[in-house]
Amino acid sequence: MTPEQIEVIRQTVPVIQQHGYDITTVFYRNMLTAHPELNSVFNFTSQKTGHQARALAGALGAYAANIDNLVALGPALELICNKHASLNITPEQYEIVGEFLIGAMQEVLATAFTPAIQDAWAAAYWQLANIMIEKEASLYEQDRSWDTWRNFTVFDIIPESDEISSFILRPADGASLPAFLPGQYVSVRLHVPRLGYTQARQYSLSDRPNPDYYRISVKRETDPAPGESDREGLVSNLLHLFDAPRKTIQMSHPRGDFFLTSLQDSCPVVLIAAGVGITPLLSMFNSIVDNTRKVTRSVHMIHAVRTTGARAFKSHLVAAARMNVNAKVTFYVEQLRPEDRAGTDFTHVGRVNVHGLNPRDDLYLHDRRAEYYICGPAPFMQNLRASLLTLGVESSRIRMELFGSGGPEIKASQANL
Repeated sequence: MTPEQIEVIRQTVPVIQQHGYDITTVFYRNMLTAHPELNSVFNFTSQKTGHQARALAGALGAYAANIDNLVALGPALELICNKHASLNITPEQYEIVGEFLIGAMQEVLATAFTPAIQDAWAAAYWQLANIMIEKEASLYEQDRSWDTWRNFTVFDIIPESDEISSFILRPADGASLPAFLPGQYVSVRLHVPRLGYTQARQYSLSDRPNPDYYRISVKRETDPAPGESDREGLVSNLLHLFDAPRKTIQMSHPRGDFFLTSLQDSCPVVLIAAGVGITPLLSMFNSIVDNTRKVTRSVHMIHAVRTTGARAFKSHLVAAARMNVNAKVTFYVEQLRPEDRAGTDFTHVGRVNVHGLNPRDDLYLHDRRAEYYICGPAPFMQNLRASLLTLGVESSRIRMELFGSGGPEIKASQANL
């Protein structure tokens, strides 16, 4: 981009902030009308609720505001490119997106979208698109033997709680599976009969790497009313309708920028999860306490749930902690049932409060190398991050994963650019 084009983009920041949602709404409408095959790429629920359009509008604003400081967008681009790779996005699809994004700007801004602004935004789009295409190519290059959708057989279905079931997935071709980084996810693609096309959703791998199978653990969402299909759980609930193993699904290569830094490190790890947010952290926990090697790394799993009936993996966590002196588990429950017993069914009542935990034994605050991984709803993570910062934990040692589109800190990471 020329200095003049960069300045034009900078000057359009207020315009994008004001009209961004209108632009992205028109963009998705026009593009999906002209290219209905892309309905399988984009999240139907996010389209219906307008979440995806709002997220993309925020991303455009963030990009324009940082047009001369792309380093600031590094974490967001890492997140987005990993998701794109999990969806097997191609360079040709960037051509389509660019055409309809510029077209939507023309339609919404009309005469205000001057030739100079159009040229600047076209250059800006391709500057970003080429960065992402190159990054995604490097991700695909990591394992050329699996760079598209792959058939898997549902080998077993294991109920884990009132809401969550685990699915043991074996490759249909019988080949060994590559190792992944504990905390990463896969995209699962299913045909959705009521839509007439496929939809993909991301699910964290919930166990340590295994060459024979992968495991995902999926929450069943509240069923939508008859005739509705714009509710959460569109794909998750289809998985829960599987009444027996042996079904076939399609899955992508493991991806994601939220993972345990290293299994070889000796630094302590605190894992803090809310509800089904335990799944990527369970992969980390199981990798650390892997019984095939001596555990020398302290790990504390803190799991918060609404009710004990909704909680998954308690027995497994308790057994692992009993077998490993360096492993510890703590359970928070918001709503107790009459039969719930302190010390057996829960450790604390209410929401996670790190200020009420032992600084040394529970949080390892004495060790400046300790790492903190948090997964759950955005407010849950933001509150915990703020609390850890007040306790002296550097932000570089706090990592968070938000299920859905994006993350709590970087608005640009909430969109498929």
